[in-house]
Amino acid sequence: MLFDIGANVGTFALIAARHCRAHVVAFEPGYANFARLCDNIQLNGCHFSIVPVPLPVAEQAGVVGFKYRSVEPGQSRHKLKADGWRFRDPATVSRYEQPVLAMTLDGMISTFRLPHPHHVKIDVDGAEARVLAGARETLRSDTLHSVLIEVDDAQWPEVSRVLEDAGLALEKRIERDKPGAPAYGLFVRRTRASRQSRSAWWKFR
Repeated sequence: MLFDIGANVGTFALIAARHCRAHVVAFEPGYANFARLCDNIQLNGCHFSIVPVPLPVAEQAGVVGFKYRSVEPGQSRHKLKADGWRFRDPATVSRYEQPVLAMTLDGMISTFRLPHPHHVKIDVDGAEARVLAGARETLRSDTLHSVLIEVDDAQWPEVSRVLEDAGLALEKRIERDKPGAPAYGLFVRRTRASRQSRSAWWKFR
């Protein structure tokens, strides 16, 4: 079971479902990306293996602003605002901002009776620490084997601390060629690291 948090149009989710025969819950709050994600699920015959969820994952439940860099499907680097949501004149806002209903990951699992994930992929363009803050129980669950997370340099200390406190150890940090670009970190459950770390992320079910 894979939770794909920040699924965009479904690249990771589709690979997992089609090539690894995984069951996937794919979270994507961007309306254009979510529509394309649903299209891709249907076109690839993955409607019985991928559950699309149009909600952002955050540190607490509530209405928040989701500020778009572009409304074209496939775009990224949108921003989940930290100051909630309020009604105001749209002329005062430079880019389109959509009100969305956010929930914690722990809350979604409980409310919607989702199965606990074995693997989690997180790519939420700067909101990684907020996702982890609302996933304390999920991260500590023995069911969870690994977390693959994209992290900006500024957030590495906090993200690493939260994951390590939950019993996950950094197995590999994957840097990109572009200066200043976020890196990926693969964190695995310490009790499994010695025997499963290199293959665990792809054993979804």
